Amino acid sequence: MKNLHRSIITLAIIGVSPFAIAEDLSFIPRLTTGYMDYKLETPSPLPGIVPSQKFEFSSVLIGAGATLSWNRLYLDAYGQIAPNGSDDLSLPALNYNENFDGDVKDYSLAAGVTITDNFSIYVGYKYNKLDAPSNRGSESSFKADGYFLGASYGWVIQDSGVLALNLAVADLDGTIRFQVPGLPIDFDQTSNAQGLSYGISWRSTINKNWGYSIALDGYQYTFKDIVDKKLGAFPGEINQDIFTVRVSVSYLFD
Repeated sequence: MKNLHRSIITLAIIGVSPFAIAEDLSFIPRLTTGYMDYKLETPSPLPGIVPSQKFEFSSVLIGAGATLSWNRLYLDAYGQIAPNGSDDLSLPALNYNENFDGDVKDYSLAAGVTITDNFSIYVGYKYNKLDAPSNRGSESSFKADGYFLGASYGWVIQDSGVLALNLAVADLDGTIRFQVPGLPIDFDQTSNAQGLSYGISWRSTINKNWGYSIALDGYQYTFKDIVDKKLGAFPGEINQDIFTVRVSVSYLFD
């Protein structure tokens, strides 16, 4: 039971067995699958001529990660990809339409410490990138990376698993590249965002070594102070909203 309580904070991020965190060094790899709902809204590429643009899609995601834990400390690495992004760009004023297909990749590295049996804090770095070339040769990509600080609180439910809530704030740098051959659209812009991520998860064990988790997470970032390399300060904001549902299976090596 002591190990179960001690692992609550780690479970808020990594999705391993509730009995994983012990006095000795432990290694816990995991595999993840799930669903991603992605939306990126950017300012109008031609203010006054065309409206702001949105790239929206839903996709299956796959991921993998691993955690090193010792006593009340842990280090976690995770990566995932949502490979089936697709959306249309429509510019009625210019009689232009094309389809974009791409993927979203996410990587993160986090370190945390358990403050109490139920509460922990963590810090880390994250990288997110959308790559979506078009069927007519256009280039479209958006990259966001930076640091985050978060906290988690969990409850042991009838000694069978952990229900955990987590909340994190992030300071991210964003870079957007958007080029449409044949049209006066060629942007290479940078921006900065302060945003939130939040989630709820259930973690439990299958047996002594195998564990599983189910997690729902949301990410909301607003990128402001857009600067274009050619045009300078650019009006508007970039809004990125991501929602994921993930199921993970983990194995404890100790």
